Amino acid sequence: MMKSFVIALGAMLLTAASAMAQPAPRNYDKESVTLVQEFQIAPGKFNTFMQDYATNQRASFEIGKKVGGILGYGVSQPITRRPGEPNLYLIITFKDLASYDRSFERADQTAIAVYGSLEKAAAAGAKRSEYATLISSRLLQNLKIVN
Repeated sequence: MMKSFVIALGAMLLTAASAMAQPAPRNYDKESVTLVQEFQIAPGKFNTFMQDYATNQRASFEIGKKVGGILGYGVSQPITRRPGEPNLYLIITFKDLASYDRSFERADQTAIAVYGSLEKAAAAGAKRSEYATLISSRLLQNLKIVN
């Protein structure tokens, strides 16, 4: 019985080693990175959010597009939603992970260009948090099939 067990174990190890030696070739490359932020906008404050988005947030995204880090961006609203789910999605597509992970210096430059100073940018962020609560944030690596 012990001999049968050892033979079976050996066969399993040989099969596993054989399977590991023949990996499937990779048929994809990494591409852009998409950030999806889910927000809960306070009742009656949707237009306030959209005004801020059009005036301030969009300006910062356009700077990102101009320097080549942002490929596209937009705001989406779910058509159907259940209680407790986000009522607004902000979606930004970055050229790559490095473009998403910009330096503090670059982020500060953008904030100053949009708001006039870092203090005004911080005040705008604090004001935004009064009516827009970030529920979740997901960073997705886009993959491209190469075959």
